[in-house]
Amino acid sequence: MSQEYQLIHVEVAELDLLSSQELQGQTTSCIEAGQIHIIIDLSEVQIIKSSGIGTLVAILKRIQQEQGNLKLIGLRPPILEVFKIANLKNMFELHSKVL
Repeated sequence: MSQEYQLIHVEVAELDLLSSQELQGQTTSCIEAGQIHIIIDLSEVQIIKSSGIGTLVAILKRIQQEQGNLKLIGLRPPILEVFKIANLKNMFELHSKVL
């Protein structure tokens, strides 16, 4: 059976506390609707705060509990570097290009 992914496009330059809460709400709605395979497009994000990282980790854990998959796409080099520094690069399925 093929997995259909729900695309969520983050339309902010800074993934901070406020925008992270909005993203959390979007993904929670998807999961509650049975959409457990999610792609989050971060191509517009230029800065990611610790609250943004924490939210992405929480989203990943929730999706994994539901036996789903999470892909992060469109990561700019500075954002990808944050994942490397935080030792999270292997935890997430990361793509610098939009799929």
